[in-house]
Amino acid sequence: MPILFPSRKNVLKFLDKAILRKPNHDLPVNYKELLIDYELFALTQYNDHTQKPYYMKGELETIDTTVFLLVGEHDLLFPFEKSIVNAQRELPSLREFSTLPNVGHGIETYQEAIQLMKTRIERLPIAEL
Repeated sequence: MPILFPSRKNVLKFLDKAILRKPNHDLPVNYKELLIDYELFALTQYNDHTQKPYYMKGELETIDTTVFLLVGEHDLLFPFEKSIVNAQRELPSLREFSTLPNVGHGIETYQEAIQLMKTRIERLPIAEL
């Protein structure tokens, strides 16, 4: 909706329905306002020339660093089941994955996800960092 009709109301609705997952996953009002401003700017001012879809072919297979995958159970843009299957098939260095309940697409803003990654990284042997 915000792509076709970019407005604060539509961006907010998109953030609340697809990116965040109230009441468990939300942002402070001032952060959410910054995100809305950014989205509106990107939707109205940015001219995207990237290839879509971009087929990575064998590119993911070349990653040799340890990979932890965190997915949100309520990610409407990339359903978690499909993301896990794709990661298991395409990422030979996938160490583990975690599905977090009550989280949408914006998992990188979710405090529990940040803490989980911190814990996983701290457990890694120095050679894998």
